[in-house]
Amino acid sequence: MKKKRISLGFIGCGNMAKAIINGIIDKKVLPADEIGYFDPYVETIPKGIISFENNSSLVEGCRYIILAVKPNMVDQVLNEISKQIDAKPLGSIAAGITTEHISSIVPKAHILRIMPNTCANIGKSYTCLSKDNSLTEEEFNVFNSIFSAVGKVAIVKEDYFNVCAAVCSCGVAFGHMLIESMADGGVLCGMNKEKSIEMASYAIEGACSMIIASQQSPTALKDQICSPGGMTAKAMKALEDGGFRACVMSAVEAAYEKGKCIK
Repeated sequence: MKKKRISLGFIGCGNMAKAIINGIIDKKVLPADEIGYFDPYVETIPKGIISFENNSSLVEGCRYIILAVKPNMVDQVLNEISKQIDAKPLGSIAAGITTEHISSIVPKAHILRIMPNTCANIGKSYTCLSKDNSLTEEEFNVFNSIFSAVGKVAIVKEDYFNVCAAVCSCGVAFGHMLIESMADGGVLCGMNKEKSIEMASYAIEGACSMIIASQQSPTALKDQICSPGGMTAKAMKALEDGGFRACVMSAVEAAYEKGKCIK
């Protein structure tokens, strides 16, 4: 256990926390020995980070805290650390758990709700920070700098957080499924799976990069590819016949509705 106080502590070290930690270390925001964690269930952790013996000792030993447990564990953990957290900055990445709810258990803490995604692992997260927070300006700037180093940061009213989660967090999984489906189509047409995945991945990466770089709408860019009577136009017809857009919109809506009832 680390005796001196270190910069950043994670309560919970699951996939999302590890993605953030790896991004922080890779982008040299903090060295590994300035990051601590406590998680009795995790088996593998980023190399060099500091283990604490329990949540209370982690809160006492770290300047900034990120709550990274499953939503159903939040109340238990907050009650456990309620005496130690006092007025420390506490960032929460627990999906669906509001600032108001956290504040009802640890009213003195300076709370920031955060919605990252697993692309933080490679510095490509789209992270939302709640505009409705109780941090000091200095504390907010620390969290902002941490998450800016692992991707893009947007400051968003908390009322929109479940929409943000559905689009930019769940959306990463949508992208993986889209690429998998495209690759399976390549296999159906005779291409081997490995090469099909590579092709599909580059196609989607390129599409994303074109939207961001050109600032054109996806509709305009799509129309530039769809020549009259061509292959892409035929493919678009097949997607429309299958209800592709309606299905994706329903998936976003389903994630959004689930976010409203997470406990």
